[in-house]
Amino acid sequence: MTATEAASVPHLDVDPFALEFFADPFPTHERLREAAPVVYLDKWNVYGVARYAEVHAVLNDPATFCSSRGVGLSDFSKEKPWRPAS
Repeated sequence: MTATEAASVPHLDVDPFALEFFADPFPTHERLREAAPVVYLDKWNVYGVARYAEVHAVLNDPATFCSSRGVGLSDFSKEKPWRPAS
């Protein structure tokens, strides 16, 4: 992503790991999809995708989008879990 592209990505205060999100995730999913193809989640300092086409592209391109330590945002072997286990 170029600097210009990164600057145009909307920043959202969405927390997809909050307990409130799990109670009713659908409004948040809609907000993410309507915002843009790629969004920036300020709380977690990560980019996110929520639309089918972008999710499909990311999941099918492991050379570009990879995580050698799993898909979590935190390494619970090094820090205290921030929510109860699912």
